[in-house]
Amino acid sequence: MFGKKQRIIAEQEERIRVLEQQLESLTADNKRLKDRVIDVERRERGIGRALNEATAAADNMIADAQRKAGALLEQTQGECDAQRKKADRIVDDAYRSAREIVREAEDEGLQKRHAMQQQIEQYAALLNGYDALVQEQLEIAKDNARKFSELSAALHDAVPQLLNADGSPLPGLNVASPVLYAEPRKRRRRSALDGR
Repeated sequence: MFGKKQRIIAEQEERIRVLEQQLESLTADNKRLKDRVIDVERRERGIGRALNEATAAADNMIADAQRKAGALLEQTQGECDAQRKKADRIVDDAYRSAREIVREAEDEGLQKRHAMQQQIEQYAALLNGYDALVQEQLEIAKDNARKFSELSAALHDAVPQLLNADGSPLPGLNVASPVLYAEPRKRRRRSALDGR
């Protein structure tokens, strides 16, 4: 009976060890994902700065083109229009490129957040499983303590009944195997009375 309980406890301890290893692995994965999310957020901030810089550069280019167009207006209106169109294309390209970069970063960030959420859910499930296992182990330990207490009390009650007051075995006691074949309490009380 104790061997079976010890085997169950050993199996439960092995399960706890495996769960703790999984917990450590998931914790490390979670940290890596958090680091990656931080990196994505840093890149998003960099993209925002790049967008602002691109916008400022585009604004500067437009202003420069307009200045050049004003200075060269008398020489050729066609050249001014060409410069303006060129500047507009650059601005459009810059905006389009910035929108694509932002969209890609948002998609990547969403995927990373989704992956991180899954890791968090797995981590929570693992913790819940670990908690259930600990609770189960506590119940087993309580049950074992109760059974040990009952066994100890039964043994304590039985041991004094094995011998008479003079130290001789009680009648009905098999000396080779210390088991009473009659009810120990009644026999002992009679023996104690008879001895007096």
